[in-house]
Amino acid sequence: MDPTVKNQPQRLAYTACVLALVFAAAWFASLNWPRLQSRRLASQAERTLPNDPQHAFDLARRSWLTARTPEARLALEHAAAPVLFDLPGHADAVEQTSFSPDAKQVVTASLDGTARVWSVDTGHLLFVLRGHTASLTSVAYSPDGRRILTASQDKTAKVWDSADGHLLFTLVGNAAEVWHAEYSADGRRIITASNDQTARIWNANNGHLLTTLQGDGICVWDAELSPDGQQLVTANENKTAEVWNIRTEKLQFILRGHSGVVEHAAFSPDGQKILSASYDNATRIWSAADGHLLFTLQGYDAVFSPDGQEIVTAGPDDKARLWNSRNGHLIAVFSGHSDLVYHAEFSPDGNWVVTASADKTARIWNAHNGQPLAILKGHSGGVMRARFASDEQHVVTASMDRTAKIFSTSKLKQVADVLSK
Repeated sequence: MDPTVKNQPQRLAYTACVLALVFAAAWFASLNWPRLQSRRLASQAERTLPNDPQHAFDLARRSWLTARTPEARLALEHAAAPVLFDLPGHADAVEQTSFSPDAKQVVTASLDGTARVWSVDTGHLLFVLRGHTASLTSVAYSPDGRRILTASQDKTAKVWDSADGHLLFTLVGNAAEVWHAEYSADGRRIITASNDQTARIWNANNGHLLTTLQGDGICVWDAELSPDGQQLVTANENKTAEVWNIRTEKLQFILRGHSGVVEHAAFSPDGQKILSASYDNATRIWSAADGHLLFTLQGYDAVFSPDGQEIVTAGPDDKARLWNSRNGHLIAVFSGHSDLVYHAEFSPDGNWVVTASADKTARIWNAHNGQPLAILKGHSGGVMRARFASDEQHVVTASMDRTAKIFSTSKLKQVADVLSK
């Protein structure tokens, strides 16, 4: 028999195998091509981000819509909130920051004893608030935005004109560090919390002392008025919070149960509840009417949402958590940081949550479902605070690396929409 004819079945079988492999490879490549293309686009987005944030966002969006790869998700989160301005110049850690009510200015407060006021539109330094002789502990604008309030370990708080930074007056009288100072909601009073065991209420127009409330707190870390201005709650070194009647200047009740220092206490927006957040990694929710405990949440830092329906807590387990404020049920866990979360707070409309972490980043999350939306990166030290502007177009971060940064957050809704597709 002709050898050619004899080997023909083998050749046909070999050819069939080769063709099968070719078709299989083509089929596999067709399946994998979207993922490869997605990764390529994601890589381009990451490289483009420092110089062209808009193009980077477009590339990241295309990457995600091409294939939902981890690289596409990360590129989208990086491009969602790019850095607009670096705010350098402080000689020590920046631990506190605040936007003006009109979102035109931002003030940064540092352990170097100064505060710096910046233009949000340009990132330019407007002026420096000098006069304190020790580290600053808090900073806030008055509700009308015309004044800036600073508190310091030098035992004083100071009020400055926000137009040009000149000192208006100093609140003098505390015998130890002032750890916190804030305006009442109506802007008529200033409340301070001090290491001298007192919370004090001052006339916000002229700095005259109105009331001194001295309890058993050893050190008062925080003090806040109720929305109606009739009660005041303090957070204390001795593991308690105390609730005072402002009209009578009498202690109403003491909130006991924490096993660690209570660093923060606050009323709910409707004034019906009080939260106390402690170093024991517990946040307790109490009735503001009689002080009975309603429930306990996990986390050492906490704030109510603007409408009071939720609470967000931050904790040392690298996570933040969202809770129902009516019953204490867990709604969502914000998981993604690689180190402890210092602080978490809501955007003014309550749609987003921003978290600040020791992992040198801040992150923005969807407050309704816990979905991660943006990673705010660029700091070389832990991020102590991150805050939204009133128009929700910017976030400012304060860091241990002696700087602050302003990020654009104008694309958050677009990112949420893209991720839902």
